[in-house]
Amino acid sequence: MRSFLNGLMLIGLLVVSPGLASATEPLVFGGDTYDSGQTPTLSEASPRSAFVAGATATITAPVARDAHLAAGQVSIDAPIGGDVYTAGFWVRIDDSVGGDVTASAYSVTLGSQASTGGNVRIAAREVTIDGPVHGSLFLTSQYATINAEVTGDVMILAEDIHFGPNAKIDGSLIYVSPKDVDIPASVISPDRVVHKQVLASALGALSRLKIGEKAIGIESGVTVTKEVATHVKWLRWFDWSDTGDYLFWLVVKLAVLAAILYRLPKRADAIRERLIARPLASFGLGYLGAATLIGTIPLAAMTLIGIPLIPIFALILIVGWNLAVIMAVYALSWSLARAIRPFEPTLFAKLIASAIGFVVLSLTGLFWIVGWLIYLVVVLLGMGAMMVICGQGLKEQRARRNQPAPPSPNAHLPPATTAAEARYVEEQLRRRDEGDD
Repeated sequence: MRSFLNGLMLIGLLVVSPGLASATEPLVFGGDTYDSGQTPTLSEASPRSAFVAGATATITAPVARDAHLAAGQVSIDAPIGGDVYTAGFWVRIDDSVGGDVTASAYSVTLGSQASTGGNVRIAAREVTIDGPVHGSLFLTSQYATINAEVTGDVMILAEDIHFGPNAKIDGSLIYVSPKDVDIPASVISPDRVVHKQVLASALGALSRLKIGEKAIGIESGVTVTKEVATHVKWLRWFDWSDTGDYLFWLVVKLAVLAAILYRLPKRADAIRERLIARPLASFGLGYLGAATLIGTIPLAAMTLIGIPLIPIFALILIVGWNLAVIMAVYALSWSLARAIRPFEPTLFAKLIASAIGFVVLSLTGLFWIVGWLIYLVVVLLGMGAMMVICGQGLKEQRARRNQPAPPSPNAHLPPATTAAEARYVEEQLRRRDEGDD
C-alpha cells in the first residue's frame, strides 16, 4: 500500500510539475523532496523520499528512502536508501540502491559503481547490468547484457543475451529467447539453467539482417566497419536465416486478417474507410491510445498491487499493437490496390494485397531510422482508426440496450389467462368494430 500511494504521488507530481517548474529550489514537504522543471537536479540530501520529473532528471545527493523519477534522461549518482521507481528514455544508475529497482525505458544501465540490495525489474529495449544485484533479476528487453554478480534468481526475456567476464549467477537462470545462448560455466552451472525457446517476431526477422564479420566495401569506395554496417541495413550481404520465421508470422497475420474480414466485414471496411478519410485524426488518436497502453506498464510497476497485472497489460498491448498493424496494412494496401485497378472485393484479393503490404512494410525496416518511423506511423494510424470504430460500435450497442421495448401487438386487449381467451376477445372486438353485434 505504501508503494501504491507513492506511485499516486508521482502521478500528482507530473500533473502539477508546470507549477513547480518555476520554483528556484526543490519543494520539501513532510520530509519528502519534490523537484521538477526542464533539467531538475536534486543536489541536497532528502530525509525521506524524492520525486523528480523533467526532461532530464538527476539525483546527486543521498535519498534516505525511495526515489521516483520520470524524465527523458534519468541519472542517479548518489546512494538511495530505499527503492527506485523510474521511467524514461535513457536511465542510468551509478550508485548504491538499498531496496528494489523498477525501471521502464528505451535503455537502462546499472553502472559498475551501482549495487542493488533488493530485486531488479527492468523493461527496456537495451539493458546493461554492470553492478552487483543482491536479489533477483527480471529483465524483458531486446538486447540484454549481464556483467556482474546476481545473488538471487534471474529471468530474462530477450532476443539477444550476452554475459560479460564479471557475470555470475548464484541462483537459477530462466531465459526466454528464440535461440540458444552460450553461457560460460563460470557464470552458472548448466544444471541450473532453463531455456524456453520462442519464435522471433515477424518484424524483427528482417530488421535483424546481419552483415559479414569483415569490413564491407561500398560501390562508392567508402569502407564501412561492422559496427557501422549493423546500422546500415540496406547493404548487399544479408543473412536470411530468419526467413522461415518471418514467413510463419506472415501466414499468422494473414490468417488473423482473414478471420476478421470473414466474421466482421462491415467493421473492417469501416476501419479502412476511417483511416483513409481522416488519417491525421487517426494518427492523433492512435498516439493517445498507444501512450495509454504503454504507460500502464510502468505505472503498474510502481505499485505492489499493480505488479501482478503487468502481464495482462503487456498482453493487451501486444494484441492491440499487432491488430493495429494488421488493420492498417489492410486499409492502406487494399485502398492502394483499388486505386490502381478496380479489383473485385473478394477475400482472396484483399489477402493478396495485404500480403504485399506486409512485405513492403518489413522491407522498410532495412532503412535504419526511417523504417522504424514508417512502422510507427502505420501502427498509430491503425490503432486510431480501430479506436474510433470500436467506440462507435460500443455506443450503438449501449443505445440499443437503452431503447424502450416495442409495444405488444395485443396491448389493447384485456388481460387474458390463456391464448384461447385472447383469441375470443380479439374476435369479439373485431365484430363490434364491423357492426355485427
